[in-house]
Amino acid sequence: MARFTLERGRWYGRSMYPGYSGPYFSPIRVVELRPLGTGKSLMQLRFFNVNYAAGVQLFQMPLRVLYRAPDHMLAALVADADKPPERTAVISPLTWAWLKTCDPQHRFDTSFKDAEQAAAHRYQHLNF
Repeated sequence: MARFTLERGRWYGRSMYPGYSGPYFSPIRVVELRPLGTGKSLMQLRFFNVNYAAGVQLFQMPLRVLYRAPDHMLAALVADADKPPERTAVISPLTWAWLKTCDPQHRFDTSFKDAEQAAAHRYQHLNF
């Protein structure tokens, strides 16, 4: 069975625990994903976070992949590979169900075939 894999240029749903005042949810667009070559399942992820309180921001952070299922990835957000993580994130495909559950305050054009296309259309004005 294939395991979930992130791809550059694609949209995903990201759920972070703990968030800033409870769980945090945001669609993200992956800009770059690079293994760190440490043998500790670490990778560097660069992504646009569209629900950040200060507005859309480009983030870069190291992740430790904890688990990959066919439909999601569980990762620890690590500042230091030798210390326990303070946060974890679940990254999954951006679907209509994810948007309805995790991002209901935003209105996406439901005439698009899938949620990823709707997100690309909604945020097309941003310089990715």
